[in-house]
Amino acid sequence: MSTYTINYTKLSLLDQNVDTQYQQKDQTNATVDEDEEETRLTSEQLQQLASSDQVRSFLEYPQIRDLVTQIDKAPQPDKLLDAVRKEDSVFEDFVLALLKSTNSNNPTTP
Repeated sequence: MSTYTINYTKLSLLDQNVDTQYQQKDQTNATVDEDEEETRLTSEQLQQLASSDQVRSFLEYPQIRDLVTQIDKAPQPDKLLDAVRKEDSVFEDFVLALLKSTNSNNPTTP
């Protein structure tokens, strides 16, 4: 595998920018997002992810795992996910591999 590095300062700035940008919008939209239910994976999809060699290959990169952790812990994970996908082509390829392995209908970029 090739070397993959991430600029954690840039990720932190992205997270802060995303948080500031959407803080006011989210305060006015305090209800549970209806799309959240649509984004949940089924047991079958989780099994597909677990058995995907391509997904496993991406997860060998500690940087990919760190990004997933950072996004998961972010106050606005969906917004940070979109920002990271736009900034990091390797992470975008990882997301597309996830979508492909779960037979997702919409593997588009944000």
